[in-house]
Amino acid sequence: MKPDPDYNIARTAFIEGRNHPADIDAMMTLFRRFRDLGPIKQSVFLWERADTHIDDLAAIGHELYKAGPSLTPAERAQHIQRVSRLNVTLNGH
Repeated sequence: MKPDPDYNIARTAFIEGRNHPADIDAMMTLFRRFRDLGPIKQSVFLWERADTHIDDLAAIGHELYKAGPSLTPAERAQHIQRVSRLNVTLNGH
């Protein structure tokens, strides 16, 4: 998104995102050329918004991992409710 992006940082992020290395340059070019086009702009907006919720899901996962088998039924129900709310948000309904 920066006027003068660091392509090495972007490339590393694409690799961490499990994109095939042979596709990365084309993906960066596509984004740079068409990022203001409606469908791509909307996709990037949704992607950025979803990232914060993915972090929330990861936090819940870490909490569940730390609790292990000592998780009570009430705690389990609370985590299920949190995940359900995030699911609704991510799915848009």
